[in-house]
Amino acid sequence: MLLLLCVVAALRVFLISAAFPLFNNVDEPAHFDLVLKYSHGHVPRGLEPYGPETGRLMTLYASPEYMLPPESQRGIAAPPWSLRAELLSKWDAIRAQWSEAVNYDAAQPPFYYAAAGIWYRFTRAGGGNEGRAIYSIRFLNMAFLVVLIGAAYVFMRRTYPDRVFLRLGVPAILAFLPQDFFYSISNDVPVPLLFAAAFYSLLDVIKEDRPSLALCAAAGAFCALTVLDKLSALPVLGVLTAAVILKARKSAVRPASWAVLVGAAMIPICGWALRNQIVMGDALGTAEKARLLGWTPQPLAAMLRHPIFTPRGAWFFIDELLKSFWRGEFFWHRRRLWEGAPVCERFFTLSSIAFLGASAWGLRAKKRFGEREADAMSFLAIGLSVLFLVSISISYDFGDCPYPSRSVPFLFSGRLIAGVMVPFFALYLDGLERLLARWRRPWLAWAALGAVLVSMCAAQVSLVGPIFGSAYNWFHLP
Repeated sequence: MLLLLCVVAALRVFLISAAFPLFNNVDEPAHFDLVLKYSHGHVPRGLEPYGPETGRLMTLYASPEYMLPPESQRGIAAPPWSLRAELLSKWDAIRAQWSEAVNYDAAQPPFYYAAAGIWYRFTRAGGGNEGRAIYSIRFLNMAFLVVLIGAAYVFMRRTYPDRVFLRLGVPAILAFLPQDFFYSISNDVPVPLLFAAAFYSLLDVIKEDRPSLALCAAAGAFCALTVLDKLSALPVLGVLTAAVILKARKSAVRPASWAVLVGAAMIPICGWALRNQIVMGDALGTAEKARLLGWTPQPLAAMLRHPIFTPRGAWFFIDELLKSFWRGEFFWHRRRLWEGAPVCERFFTLSSIAFLGASAWGLRAKKRFGEREADAMSFLAIGLSVLFLVSISISYDFGDCPYPSRSVPFLFSGRLIAGVMVPFFALYLDGLERLLARWRRPWLAWAALGAVLVSMCAAQVSLVGPIFGSAYNWFHLP
């Protein structure tokens, strides 16, 4: 069963990644530029323009279909890569524009870009079509997702040994999840795997009476890798802090274990922060980006007046966050792709609230040591991740920035909390099973899960199907 889920997930990511043209609206140009620079051994020392090679490849392979309005669908020109060399001169201005634009993500941590850069350099070593080599970076996501599914199975088996529904259900949701960053060049892709590895390693540290130095080192290292992949994964350090406090209250721990756990996590992170402070004058590397985007810090009084503290604003934020957490943020012809499946979007929000609420209600009744702590820590991880987005939403006046904006001052991108995917879906399925348990028919939970998976799959096939015909995608490259 697990092998089948892995095969289905890999095939799904391959086909849909190949169907979408290159350089989508969710920062894929910026991420590709960094992969390209890291592949040449260049680590940006601050925000800097896109490289000339990025500008050339963007000009050749970028599709206008993501942001072209629906009424212009018939006016799409032939892909530049299909034109004769003498006809490409009119694209020189576009190439110059890309080479002059600033890459606002240039200060992001290095893990994904270094790994993807090595992979890209390997695929380019044999020559061949440049467009297919760029697509190969997307296809690397298949490996990340397959490992995530296998790891989720192991984590569920260790944490909930008697819960077959969670052991297979969480990998099944991950295999069919329509979250579209898995079809993109993006440093969001490794976060669910790295965060889950850190989270469940920390749970093992809590459960063990005398955790080994190797376990402490692994837990700390996974925390460090998570943050060094994407800054929005910083809440993992809150989980680390909670684990240390819980362990200290539960039993005495050798000083060496504390030193190894905290040191393995903080030494790499502090090293990267020190590097940022030296070369950019900012430990997180975010100040210059905020300035160029036009974000300005707000005073406390303005923060407290933020609409997120009203019932309407809070509902808007949670609704948009949960929808984008499940399905992503791709546009197609200037419309959000999933606008074509409003019923599914509403289900994502309402089922998440209902099932996580049921899981929280049942937390009091759990007696088994380990499960209770795992669920409580899962809620903590989700809460810290959401609070991280709330803190950014209220801290800035976003000026003329299109997203977040002054008129809609909410940062609600679900991919920014993607690290909590595995614990989130464990709580989701726990709540589903708990709500259906009163009928004493175990097969009901499996039937409900099957209906969710079929619905997600059907909606995604319906929405993505027409995109396979794009002349800009992998299937049409020479």
